Amino acid sequence: MLLKLHDEFTVSIFLQTRIPLYPITYIFCIMLWILLDVRKRLMPRLKGASMDFREILKLQFDEYQSETERYLDGLSDKERRFMPFEKYNHIDFLLWHASRAEDALLNSSVREKEQLWIRGGWSKKFGIPPADTGLGYTGQQVKDMPAVSLDDLLAYQKAVRAETLECVRTIEPDEMDKRCPNERVQRRRPGVTKGGILAHMVVEPSQHLGQIGYIRGIIRGM
Repeated sequence: MLLKLHDEFTVSIFLQTRIPLYPITYIFCIMLWILLDVRKRLMPRLKGASMDFREILKLQFDEYQSETERYLDGLSDKERRFMPFEKYNHIDFLLWHASRAEDALLNSSVREKEQLWIRGGWSKKFGIPPADTGLGYTGQQVKDMPAVSLDDLLAYQKAVRAETLECVRTIEPDEMDKRCPNERVQRRRPGVTKGGILAHMVVEPSQHLGQIGYIRGIIRGM
């Protein structure tokens, strides 16, 4: 019986010699096996060799979340509703719209499920029609958006993000090559795949995060 190591080494070296296998030898073999096993598991990660698309997407989404929380930190309700120009957005709208877009893209274009906005009761909670995403809103519609607490805005965002990360964790690579089934999206982005939608789900919220940072900068500085 050999303890085969996860490297080019094996304990067979001890059986190829005439050295008596004292208990201390067995202990040495086990320690060597543990060290080499740890080395095999950690070194690729330290070098970045084992990072795949799932980990890259998660890192991007995690960074987006931390930056969002940084921009929102300490802002009052009034500050979050500040519109720099008559036809510009305010922070509450941008936070909702970014989450709403992620929800719609994820569930309608990748998972092929009903949007969380509807099945989770968020539309009723926010007092905003089920079909609305904020796309095409006028400045007046943005201004008239129902008052929603920051806790509720973040709760919806985090609920959507949890579904996004679950999708990233479980989706098969072959599934990402499939054509996006959402015909409305196909009209805007002909031939886009589910993988392309996941990539866009990094770009779209990041654009709005930049807008949130811009508004905060006007109010308080970065």
